Amino acid sequence: MKGYPAQIVFVSEEHNFQLNEPLLESILTSNRVKDKKVMILSVAGAFRKGKSFLLDFFIRYLSHDIYNLSQNIQEDDLHHLQLFTEYGRVAMDVSEVKPFQSLLFLIRDWAYPYEADYGYEGGLTILNRRLNVGPV
Repeated sequence: MKGYPAQIVFVSEEHNFQLNEPLLESILTSNRVKDKKVMILSVAGAFRKGKSFLLDFFIRYLSHDIYNLSQNIQEDDLHHLQLFTEYGRVAMDVSEVKPFQSLLFLIRDWAYPYEADYGYEGGLTILNRRLNVGPV
């Protein structure tokens, strides 16, 4: 039997995230999984922004967190990241494992090479500008 995606977190009618504990327990205690390492992966974002591509990429190649953005880092992207990290903090309260051991921003279709170069160094420049809360 092959692996399959399973939604273990859902949004309730009150607009809160809820854990489907019975489903998670059934997965983690199944004979196929109980003696193996398990990765829980969460991908959230706007409609048609590459979530499926990213999930497929993770499943095939990676074990890092990548924040997949299109064209630029916007303020609402940082708000989504803040919400996501709050769930990581909650997870730290119940587990000794640190979430977000490696977080990489991936900005697809970068359209502003005059602001910052392509690649890792250019990305750091943009990220530092966006995260700067002091006077510019």
